[in-house]
Amino acid sequence: MTTPQANENNLKQSAKEIITSTVFQGRWGTTDTHDTDTNDDTLAPHEDIMGTKLWDYIQPLTRQVGTILKYIWRAGLHPSETAAHDYKIALINLKELNPNAAIEVPGEFLITHQFKKIYEGGEGLAAFGVGEKKANMLHHYTRMLKQQGTPDSGKAFYQRINHYNSLRKALEEAIKAETSSGTNNTTSPAHHDNILGMGFWDKVRQLPFAEGNVLKHIWKAGMKDGSPAAEDYTKALTYLRMIIPEETLPLPSEYFHNIPFQTLMSVMHGWESHKIGDSKAYMLYHFFHLLLHKKMTGEFKSVQQRRYHYEALYQELVDVIKASNPAK
Repeated sequence: MTTPQANENNLKQSAKEIITSTVFQGRWGTTDTHDTDTNDDTLAPHEDIMGTKLWDYIQPLTRQVGTILKYIWRAGLHPSETAAHDYKIALINLKELNPNAAIEVPGEFLITHQFKKIYEGGEGLAAFGVGEKKANMLHHYTRMLKQQGTPDSGKAFYQRINHYNSLRKALEEAIKAETSSGTNNTTSPAHHDNILGMGFWDKVRQLPFAEGNVLKHIWKAGMKDGSPAAEDYTKALTYLRMIIPEETLPLPSEYFHNIPFQTLMSVMHGWESHKIGDSKAYMLYHFFHLLLHKKMTGEFKSVQQRRYHYEALYQELVDVIKASNPAK
């Protein structure tokens, strides 16, 4: 089996060709939760604040907390999605947070010059192209965070609650102002439909940022109108490369109870048919096995299995991306 290292140069070239093609608008996606940049880097929605990439901010965060920041950050900057769309997704994820629980982040995340400017909020961000509305949201967002290892207090607790409620209100008001109907309809799109009895949110929301985005983009590939499957598979590959297969991930046992491993195996081998197709079944089979073995600790065999399933998923994504662009 070809290893990721051996495919590094080919992968970079394939990804670059797809990312810069007319069909693929960028590495962040075009709609839902965890999007694209244009060919003009000055307009990239993930590089709009103080020249700092959004990626640098969201990497230390859990998936849900990172998603809120991502969609506030890029609102109004995306070439094809409205600001209301992004604010809705940020609001969906914010509502699923427990405001009573501290949102802890690494200390180094809090001490950067850029973070301090966002934390201060107000007119200080205007020089960096951030409007008052977005600056206000970022201000409340950052003040919901707590440095890991620092003691909590009653005052800090109530401050977090106040900033949570203020951010929620700001998002709701922004959505109302941005949409002609003034409604806040945040129903789940069709590409979040269940697969083989598994619910999209049930499986994605429990995962860290990188793992959650790998699953999200594999899941919705080919299911969203107007969005080429290769676009989502390229993004899934981008996030997969962030994952270290040797590291453990202590997911609850209940997470795996309704994963149909046997059915996925049957579909990927062509023993039975399903609308997801053999390739996606193959990816899901190896992705969930990777998570299963990352849950196990202290076993050398599990480390080997993690690497095996990681490489199998990696290679399938590379092959599918290349196959979708034969002229390249």
